[in-house]
Amino acid sequence: MLSREEYESEEGPWPAPVMTAHPPVCPGCVERSGRLCPHLRKGYVVLRSRRVAPAAISGMLYQPTRAGLRASAAATIAHDDPRTRLLRAAQLHVELVDYEVVDLGSMIATGSRGAAVRSRSRAE
Repeated sequence: MLSREEYESEEGPWPAPVMTAHPPVCPGCVERSGRLCPHLRKGYVVLRSRRVAPAAISGMLYQPTRAGLRASAAATIAHDDPRTRLLRAAQLHVELVDYEVVDLGSMIATGSRGAAVRSRSRAE
């Protein structure tokens, strides 16, 4: 799930690939997440990813000194950056390489008791 503001811009929706730090959401939790997360309350877009690749890591970057490691600054660096060994990771960013936008009106969600539930699209 991405907020509508994140996904759409003045130029239109993002083309693939999309980089995000948002965790995956199960179909049964989409409506609840959209209602409870302040980040998503103004609208959101649900994406179904076909291919995901690690892209970057956010956290505290440390620098080696004669006295040992010293915290340098908060940083986001590429997943394959050699400085990852000096980063205390806080968040993983992934790239959605191939995805589709999911129509909430036709999404089948699995309820907490295992029953299939057809998700209702939210009124904008």
